[in-house]
Amino acid sequence: MIVIASCSKKLDTVPLNGTAPDDTYKTAAGYKSVLAKLYATLSISGNSGGAGTPDIGGGLDEGSQISFIRMYFNCQELPTEEAIVAWNDETIHDFHDLKWTSTDKFIKGIYARPIYNVTLINEYLRESTDAKLAERGITGADATDIKNSAGEARFLRAFNYWVIMDLFGKSTFVTEADGIGAFYPKEKQRDSLFLYIESELKAIESTLAPARSAIYGRVDQAAAWALLARMYLNAPVYLGFPTNDARAIPYYTGAMTYAKKVIDAGYSLVPSYPTLFMADNDRQKNELIFTINCDGLRSASYGNTTFFIHCAAGPDYPEFGTNEGWYGYRATKGLSDKFTDPTGATDKRALFTTSKYNTSSAQVAIADPSDFQNGLHVAK
Repeated sequence: MIVIASCSKKLDTVPLNGTAPDDTYKTAAGYKSVLAKLYATLSISGNSGGAGTPDIGGGLDEGSQISFIRMYFNCQELPTEEAIVAWNDETIHDFHDLKWTSTDKFIKGIYARPIYNVTLINEYLRESTDAKLAERGITGADATDIKNSAGEARFLRAFNYWVIMDLFGKSTFVTEADGIGAFYPKEKQRDSLFLYIESELKAIESTLAPARSAIYGRVDQAAAWALLARMYLNAPVYLGFPTNDARAIPYYTGAMTYAKKVIDAGYSLVPSYPTLFMADNDRQKNELIFTINCDGLRSASYGNTTFFIHCAAGPDYPEFGTNEGWYGYRATKGLSDKFTDPTGATDKRALFTTSKYNTSSAQVAIADPSDFQNGLHVAK
């Protein structure tokens, strides 16, 4: 005997949180709130400040394993000769030891984050069609703004796919055209993913705001140009041929073309490099092209700039402008050797702290990675 029963008293249940798509997207303000979330996925880890309601579950730590900035930094810096961490959190040392695996929670987190972001973006694009706007009675300037924001959403999707392409090569691949429901997503190899991202960035160029005209934190044409230039510089790796191969020349030319478009848009370097890392760095719009906005009141997280400030600060935390330090992250001797004067007295590029913990050559060499007093602390 087969018994079919409902777990509820009725089968036509509604979302318990009361925010079905038709509720969220019924006004232009609702669209803007979702667009804000699309940007915020690169800054915060969930919807409850520092922690509490994470975007991604599966037993991953909200602060250290699903926060985009923190995990992206770990993937880009800890496997190099530039940085090391003294903490013993699960498999964090495996980054520097170059022995991560597919079961590593840190690796799962930095893969899951952009995939989650893409999922939200796809939904936003499905809800931003002319038909959907007309159905909801959204017209005039509001409709125009939403249609223009679709270009921003497509940039953010291209950016998230670029992160996966850069870190992993191939990727799970879904767009708004795939619809919703239960299905196995397709997979794109790295070269195909490169071509898709390239085509998206070129397709949306005319829909984005002119360079240096967007609201701070939102993308414009210069963001697309800069990402294209960065992709083209590394095109041989993404496409699978030697960097000195003749096939690389058009991409190097493309990198020059798009970099020049950014430069010609009126960007310039700020006179004092450290000001780029101050709390009021939103004033440095002449240099900053695409920012991930972080704010202590509105976007609290253990994985954005809070992490950058605290993770490197130790007993020298006053030099970081904070009231405590997490001690763990240090620069290696390989990085300090790049400066003629690591103290910063004559080489102003050396932004290491000046505390007594940075003086001995033995400490700089990091004889013991687990010793919190070994290594240079990077003050920026």
